[in-house]
Amino acid sequence: MTGLDINFTPNPNNGNLLILNDTQSIKQRLKSLVKTSFYERKFWPTLGCQVNNLLFENYSKILTEYIARKTILNAIEYQEPRVKEVKVIVQYRDGEDSLEITVEYQKVEENIRETVQIIIDRLR
Repeated sequence: MTGLDINFTPNPNNGNLLILNDTQSIKQRLKSLVKTSFYERKFWPTLGCQVNNLLFENYSKILTEYIARKTILNAIEYQEPRVKEVKVIVQYRDGEDSLEITVEYQKVEENIRETVQIIIDRLR
């Protein structure tokens, strides 16, 4: 399965939009799921997860990272059927008020493990 680049980057050879391969498409989808909040998409209000809201709560290493990990796992499980055996690692960056999220997964039809890094910043 392929998809379009959400940045609408033109192909340098012919000027058409770039077509992503399956691996790139899955990574882009996972980043989009993690960074999207509920009700952010008009016709799909249940798309995404509420990880952004955790940056504005009182930080507790065990609780905040656990909630972020569970929220991301639930979002991926219900909204991305192309992956399995998902592992999420969440680390809080203290000086930057951000979360560093590493998602490790395996594509359903392959035995190769892939990794995607996502950083969620608290913007003021």
